[in-house]
This record gives sequence, C-alpha cells and structure tokens, in this order.
Amino acid sequence: MLTNIITGLSGSFEPYNFMMLLCGVFVGVVFGALPGLTGVMAIALFIPFTYSLDLIPAILFLVGIYNGSVFGGSITAILVKVPGDTGNAATVFDGYAMAQKGEAGKALGIAAVTSSIGGIFASLILLFLAPLLADVAVTFGPAEYFAMAFMGLSAITSLGVNNQLKSITSCIIGLVLACIGMDAITGADRLTFGSPFLQDGIPLVPALIGLFAFSELFKQINDGIQDGEALVKNVSTKLPSLNELWQLRKTIFKSSIIGTWIGILPGAGATLASFLGYTEAVRSSKKPEEFGTGIAEGVAAAETANNAAVGGSFIPTLALGIPGSGSTALLLSALTLHGIRTGPMIFVQQPKMVYTIIIGVLLTNFIFLFMGVWGTRYFGKLLEIPYNILFPTIVTFTIVGSYAVRNNIGDLWLMFGMGVIGYLLLIKGGFPVAPIILGLVLGPLTEMNFRRAYLLNGDLMGIITRPIAGTLILFSIIFLLSPLSKKIISGIKTEKLKEASSVD
Repeated sequence: MLTNIITGLSGSFEPYNFMMLLCGVFVGVVFGALPGLTGVMAIALFIPFTYSLDLIPAILFLVGIYNGSVFGGSITAILVKVPGDTGNAATVFDGYAMAQKGEAGKALGIAAVTSSIGGIFASLILLFLAPLLADVAVTFGPAEYFAMAFMGLSAITSLGVNNQLKSITSCIIGLVLACIGMDAITGADRLTFGSPFLQDGIPLVPALIGLFAFSELFKQINDGIQDGEALVKNVSTKLPSLNELWQLRKTIFKSSIIGTWIGILPGAGATLASFLGYTEAVRSSKKPEEFGTGIAEGVAAAETANNAAVGGSFIPTLALGIPGSGSTALLLSALTLHGIRTGPMIFVQQPKMVYTIIIGVLLTNFIFLFMGVWGTRYFGKLLEIPYNILFPTIVTFTIVGSYAVRNNIGDLWLMFGMGVIGYLLLIKGGFPVAPIILGLVLGPLTEMNFRRAYLLNGDLMGIITRPIAGTLILFSIIFLLSPLSKKIISGIKTEKLKEASSVD
C-alpha cells in the first residue's frame, strides 16, 4: 500500500501531470460558477481534447474539472442565488442569505474550506477502503435507495419550523412537479396535458434557476432598486477562523460521512448528498429555525456533503467499473477510450495509474481551496456592482445556462414559469423554498425505488423487513413526527402551567 501511495504521489507531482490537474480545476471552477454549465458538460466538451494526451495527464485533467466544478457552483449560489450546479442548490438557502447580510466573503470562505475538508475526507476513504466499501455498496437495492430518499423527505417538518403546514404544502408541490412526465415503468403520460415537451419531466436546472434566480429578480424589480445602487454593500472577505471551524466540527463530520456514502452508491450523486447533509444538520440542530436565515452551519453542511460525494463516486467507478455519477460515467468512457477497463483487478494490474488518479482526486481539494481562498478577495466584490449592471448580466447567464442544458427553447419558458411560481408562492405567500426543491429532487428517486422494491418484494413487509431499509424508514418516521410531538408536549406543559396558575 505504501509503495503504491508513493508511486501515486510521484506520478501526480510530475510537472506536466500536475499542470494538467491545475488547469482542470481552474476550468471546472469557471464552468461550475456559470449557471447551467455543469461539470458534466465541461467534461463532455473537453474529452475530445484529451485524445492526443497520454493517459494519466488526460484523466487528471478531467478529474480536476469534475472536482473544481462542484466547488465552483457554490460561488454563484452564494452571490446571486443561482446554483452553478444542481449539487449546490442546498447551498443557496443559507449562502445567499449570508450575502444579503454583507457576509458574502465569509460564506465563500466557509464554502471553500468545508468543501475541501469533505473532499479530503472522501479521498482518504477512497485511498484506503475503496475495494471494501465498493463491495458493500453493491448490496444496496431499490428498498435501501427508497429508504434513504424517504429519510431526506422526512426532514420537511424541520425545514418549516415556523409554519409546518406551509412546509408540507411546499413539499407536496415539489412532489407533484416531480410526477410530471412519462412513467418510467408503465410508459404512461402523467400531467403532461398532451405536451411532448413535458414527457421527459421537469428538467432540474431550468427549474432551479427559475425558483431561485428569477423569483429573486422579480422581487428586486418589485422592490425597485435604484439605478447605480449595489445589491449588497461593504462585502466582508473574512475566512473562517479555527474557532469557527471547531464549532462546525459535528456538522462537517456528519456531512463528510453522508456525502462519501452517497457518492459510493451508484447514481446517487452530489445533489442528493447535499440535501441529505443539509437536512440532517437542520434535524439535529438545537435551533433549526435559524436555517435559511444565513448561518454558517447551513453552508458547511451542504458544501461538505456535495464535495465528499465527489471522492466517494470514484470508489465504485474504479473498484467495480460502475459509475457513481454522471461525471464519473464520462471519466469511465475516457478510460475506455484509452484502453483501460476498470474493476476489482485494476488495483493489481494498473497500480500506478489508479493511485495517481486517487492522489490526484486528493490534491484537487487543496488546489480549489487555494483558488477559493485567493478568489474570496474578489468574488464578493461582484455584489458591489451597481444592480442596473448586475441585473442584465445575471439574466443573460441564467437564460444561456438554461438553454445550454438541452438546447430547447421550452426550457426558457419553464424557467420563467418557475420564477413566477417562486415569486408568488415563496416570496409573496411566505412558503419556504427548501421543501419544494426537496420534493422536486428526491421525488423521482423516492417513487421509482419504492415501486421497484415493491415489485421485487411483492409487498410492503418485504421492504420494511430488510434490515438497512427498515432501520432507515423507522428513523425517518421518528424524524417526521419529532417536531409535531415536541409541539404537543409543549402545549400540554403550557396548559398544565395555566391550570396551576389559575388554581393559585
């Protein structure tokens, strides 16, 4: 093992290889920061340019793009309420609120540091435990996937502490939107109203941009910001201190574990990881009502988890030849084009290549940490641009980003429509945004895996009696009922106090 690690270090630090890794991270951060231009798109775009390169520098370049793009998405999520990637959607909830309070630099610093910590944690797991955890991951079936997604949905009562009815209503709206499209099992159209455009369902990127960015733009128009006025003034650029990181240690540790494990599961991805990390932080917090108002813990929970999922996704990719995400699927195809087949034997047959890639994954976290620390001085200054200049720039990028995903003009109308829904429901009606996004993201995963598990097991008991699935479902029910039970107990205590005071 030690020999392989040393070999990987020497391979990664070869000047040409390291330069390609640096270039990849930079490209990834830029693509990640542009709304709609995801890491998957960047990798797909640059794969043809790697054909003429040697294997190791080519793969390190693509690895850098993947890792850099996930961090880069947090920049616009924090600054302008537009997640650069779907994996950064949960970052918006507290990141943008911090920016509005003049703490954009602090939010960016927390995102950079915690993203790096989560990525390093997952990379070390990848380095030492990849084959073992890959074997465990393949035992997860539809029942376990359903139970994990259901656990994420069970956090809706915690996300709407001030008004749980509105929180549940928002989640139902998200679940209904997730049902639109062709049924993947029966092939029947659902809520498409005869429109071919809706047969593929609601595309996530335009929906997120509409709900987050356009609803906020409508709000700013309604508020009437004057020409030449900055969106936020006196932007701070403070990086988190060691004391602040120590206060976040539990959140960072839990999100690192959640993100790494979700990354290991084939097809789960950074989006699910970030939402589960965020909802777990809300659920376990002593002050859940503060989430969404701009607290460091919310940013740390989401960013630690989504970057940990990146490192975790390489475990099934390398150890089993099963891609852990869309980006690793493209990396797998790049390896195939270079004549490499991944799987259990690759650690024996190609140790130099494998451990160079693993060390490269580890190094990318230090590289984008440096870029984040350096860039924090300048990223926050974007919010000091007069809004009459920033406004059309944001609109342009959101339109280009939404259209670039599928090159479909219908996505622009969808984005606009979701912006109207977001403005009316979320801003005017006071409905929380997090449960809608939660339902939209986790709805398909919950429904599809429940139906598959039901078909495989024949009844509900077959799902519940599976040890892992049953345990997760039990905890989910506890999480779901916990806020309600606290209210009931609090109400009973209040009544008893009133009775006692009246007797006196």
